[in-house]
Amino acid sequence: MVDDFRNDDCDRAFVSTLLEIEAEWNEAERYMKAAERYRNELVYTSVNELRYAGRQIMDAIAEYRSGKFCEELRERKFASCLTEVRKICARAKHDSVDATVLYIEDTVRELEATFGSAFLAKHAEDYGPIKRNLAIVNRLIEDARKDRTLRDQNYEVILRDHFETIRRHHQNLTCDEEVLRSLYDQHQEDNRSKFDWKNAWGPALLGVIATLVVGGLGLWATRSVPEATQAQAAPLEEELSDQ
Repeated sequence: MVDDFRNDDCDRAFVSTLLEIEAEWNEAERYMKAAERYRNELVYTSVNELRYAGRQIMDAIAEYRSGKFCEELRERKFASCLTEVRKICARAKHDSVDATVLYIEDTVRELEATFGSAFLAKHAEDYGPIKRNLAIVNRLIEDARKDRTLRDQNYEVILRDHFETIRRHHQNLTCDEEVLRSLYDQHQEDNRSKFDWKNAWGPALLGVIATLVVGGLGLWATRSVPEATQAQAAPLEEELSDQ
């Protein structure tokens, strides 16, 4: 489509905008395909965005060719529409990135619910890095939602520095899940063995302690009674001797 415009006497500004749309559209499709590998429904929002973008382009072309306005106004309206289409394509890309990040984050939460954060931190080397990258990405996305002027630059950072890193760590975690489950089962078995040992020896140990305590109290009582008796008898003996 763009090549056809290059061969026409179309305004260079239009061609430049169309090239930007082409680049954004291709980028959106690239990240939609990445999201689709996890689940088809992750790309529904992006698909709708691109459908809307395509409809906008068709409407802009139809209006430009209609001759309803003067040529200058038609050109301005056409240029404005193409600029908006480029933004829509960018939103489709961002939506796919958001959906992918959210899906991966949910997967990590499921692993945490199954194995526990402490176990994953000790036995899964990808767990720490993916948590750190997800925290950074979530902050960038949140900031972009609060301030739309940050949207392009924040997503540029996400895609340049974090997106593929997160996907790689997620792949490693899911591939290692069976190994983690085996380690976790062994860990649980070891804990049960320790608990059984405590159950077996705990009462016996308490019995020994109780015997020692009771024996000590008995010995103390045995020694204390004669001493008390002697102390009580001493004044009586003195009284009898005086008589």
